[in-house]
Amino acid sequence: MSTFDLNAAETGGGGGYENIPAGTVARAVLTIRPGGAGEDGWLKQANNGTLMLKTEWTITDGPYARRKVFHTFFMSEKAMPITMRALRAAIEGHHGIRPDDMSEAAQAKRRVSLGQLNGIEACVLIGVEKKPQEGRDPENEIT
Repeated sequence: MSTFDLNAAETGGGGGYENIPAGTVARAVLTIRPGGAGEDGWLKQANNGTLMLKTEWTITDGPYARRKVFHTFFMSEKAMPITMRALRAAIEGHHGIRPDDMSEAAQAKRRVSLGQLNGIEACVLIGVEKKPQEGRDPENEIT
């Protein structure tokens, strides 16, 4: 196996990307990062027992194409209305359903399993987290 002399390489990790500006609207594909918990293993369970849906959104076009934004949806009782609102918007965007469309066909498309969310493409609004974890730089998030 070849060896690499990394002494001259720049320090730090990552790709050196700047955050995507807050307020950017982009098309993105949702990929669920399964955690082995919940029905069919799509969720991840935190140490405190909270279930989470860990997602990765890959931007499909424009100046940020192929960039990824990671987002966690919490499945707790308190967070569930926010999670459901965001996932509904993603499904409506994917299928081109107007939020006020209450036809049987639209309602049927809004009934999904977590696995059916994997691979959908929707329009997302990108933000920059306001309170990054201690010692970390702010990162992009789906708002």
